[in-house]
Amino acid sequence: MGRIGVLKHRKSMVALMGPLVLLVAGCGDMNLGAQSLPSVANMAPDPSYQPSVGDRAVLFGQGADTPGDQAPLLKDLTAFDKYERAIKSQSTGEFTEMEERGWLMRTPVGTRVSVMSLKDRTHVGDRFAIEVRLLDGPFKDQTLWTPATLVARMARVQTEPQ
Repeated sequence: MGRIGVLKHRKSMVALMGPLVLLVAGCGDMNLGAQSLPSVANMAPDPSYQPSVGDRAVLFGQGADTPGDQAPLLKDLTAFDKYERAIKSQSTGEFTEMEERGWLMRTPVGTRVSVMSLKDRTHVGDRFAIEVRLLDGPFKDQTLWTPATLVARMARVQTEPQ
């Protein structure tokens, strides 16, 4: 299953990568939030990336986990487990309750993070949790949890000359 085995959810991203991918080292000061997307049209998540403690990465995702280009942040592992159960049951009421209690927050996709720790939470869902320290955005300098499938390193996509 590899170091944390989260790449099964990234298979769909491989199709986006195109024929040639060059890794962009470290992510620098790149902010990939919705307002910056046009300037990084040639960027996509590196499908071979497996998060490790100490890595710098960005929060990136699509679909139910990132409505309105907002990535979920959870207060602690208990909140993460509750979030995973709400995803499985598709209960919007549970999300609302979690937000009201301060257990679930959202930050723009593209927020830079530092990976602090990894936890196997497959007993409640099919994913791993990653504890991240946010390096920018509305929760800068806070340490929170997010699904491992949303922690990515961005890679530059270049098409082969015709």
